[in-house]
Amino acid sequence: MCHGRHRECNLIIGNKAKISDDALNNEMCESAERSLQQLAYMEAVVADISEGLIIADLDGNVLEMNRAALDLHGYSHLGEAQKHISKYSEDWELAYPDGNKIPVNEWPLARVLAGEKFRDFEVRAKNLKTGFEYIMLCGSSLVYDSSNEPVLAVLTLRNITEQKKLEEELRSIASFPEENPNPVLRLNHNGCVLYANPAAQVLLYEESPKNTSCSRCDQAELPSTAPRRLRKHAETALSSGQSSQFEFACRNGQVFSFVCVPMADRGYANLYGHDITMRKRAEDDLQRALKRLDKNSAKLAAANKELKKINKRLRLANEELCAEMETRRQAQEALQQQTNLLAAVTNYTRAHLVYLDRDFNFIWVNPQYAQACGRAPEEFIGHNHFEFYPGEEVQRIFEQVRDTGEPFEVKERPFVFPDHPEWGVTYWDWTLMPVKDTNGEVQWLVFSLFDVTQEVLARKEIERLRAVTEARAAEMASLFDRERHTAQILRQTLVPVNVPSELYGCKFGVAYKPAMHEEEVGGDFYDVIDLGNGKVSVLMGDVIGKGLSAAVQVAAVRYAVRGYAFLDPRPSLVMALANEAVCREAGIEQPR
Repeated sequence: MCHGRHRECNLIIGNKAKISDDALNNEMCESAERSLQQLAYMEAVVADISEGLIIADLDGNVLEMNRAALDLHGYSHLGEAQKHISKYSEDWELAYPDGNKIPVNEWPLARVLAGEKFRDFEVRAKNLKTGFEYIMLCGSSLVYDSSNEPVLAVLTLRNITEQKKLEEELRSIASFPEENPNPVLRLNHNGCVLYANPAAQVLLYEESPKNTSCSRCDQAELPSTAPRRLRKHAETALSSGQSSQFEFACRNGQVFSFVCVPMADRGYANLYGHDITMRKRAEDDLQRALKRLDKNSAKLAAANKELKKINKRLRLANEELCAEMETRRQAQEALQQQTNLLAAVTNYTRAHLVYLDRDFNFIWVNPQYAQACGRAPEEFIGHNHFEFYPGEEVQRIFEQVRDTGEPFEVKERPFVFPDHPEWGVTYWDWTLMPVKDTNGEVQWLVFSLFDVTQEVLARKEIERLRAVTEARAAEMASLFDRERHTAQILRQTLVPVNVPSELYGCKFGVAYKPAMHEEEVGGDFYDVIDLGNGKVSVLMGDVIGKGLSAAVQVAAVRYAVRGYAFLDPRPSLVMALANEAVCREAGIEQPR
């Protein structure tokens, strides 16, 4: 509604002047004043959101677009956009995310005119004349009058093209860093440069007097450490174990958006950059345009004086009183309709929105914020924000935004509701945006929040499960080591230690060494038995298996053979008796 803003302001000022001068209708004036004030609050909130807004009548004719929507369609003024929805198919083509075209009767605006309500509907749009393409998320609702009859259709648009491009570029960076035109660096915890692709090498001389006119540098001649600003973000990411995003401005005017991903187990952090110079310049141009818009308020003040003169002459004509009252009634209905329209927009956004005065008193909250806080919306009005949610650090941030006029944004900030401690720690992305008056002074604040508690808790749960898995693996390794140690001790008690070097003219030499480390406790065994009367028995064998079970089998066989050898030293008889004893112990039936 940016292009229609001056027209709406003139209507509001004119009606306000009429209402204030009518002493015969005080009650109606006060009601209109309240409606005007509420509309002004709503307009301030909508003006600061980045989503596009389209308003159409029930016949499919586009009536209004805010500045964000006009920019998405490539229109310079509202007149270009005011046409029937069917006419848009001459310039635009819409498709689903998979590339299939969407028929005109299934376009988002056509669907809401059919009574459908939806949110986060992804659409790919292409301008047939210029070839320009972008991706957007759509949401919709109908606006109803006091009789609960639909009067207008509302469609919200959010351009997510850059977000999609950034995701695709990050995937490309991870696969092809050398060929990537965007900077890619790898720094260790001391800020030393482990790797820099050609696009990133010029950034390494931001704190060095060396000539950086060459776009490609010899890897061996790169500085040993990165610039201090890059080092700081890499060190913070490695110490916290959390990824971060930041901007890096170069001396040549380029601005990069970096994503810093820590690899704590490897001792380095990867930095992936994306050139956002053009976007930053566009933002600066937009800020300058907004400042020019504020200067136009002086013209509105002059128009207001002229309207007061007209109202004074109208008051002298008593015969026009009835017509004036009817005009005021119609103005009230129009204000109520616009209030309903703005309420529909703010009530169906995903953000939790709050409107505060410069002293941080609640003026308005949307239902999403009230529900998240466990209160009714009317419970907030007139109360101070820090009366419900005290906090010195947050209060300093609010005062800083109010005093400097600069917005503030934070990601995944932990918060515990003081009136609901049973909810535990929650996490929020939130932005505090100042709203200035015509003199450039901050008079109001727009506070928008997104609940990211589930995302943060899911990430922490993954980390906890990883730690449990590692502990379980260590426990199993410890059990295996104890079992192997027990088998080693048992084997050492079964293998003869003091084998005679010579017996009855026979010389003996023995050695026992497993072929592999994991077979250190195996089934191989030997024995030298002095039978007396000049007789010697030598035993060498192997039991199938390894570990503790093999060591137990060795003990059974060795002592069975030794016992039977003293009874009758004949090898065939000793082995037959020993085999029968071992089989009987194991429950194996012997053939007759």
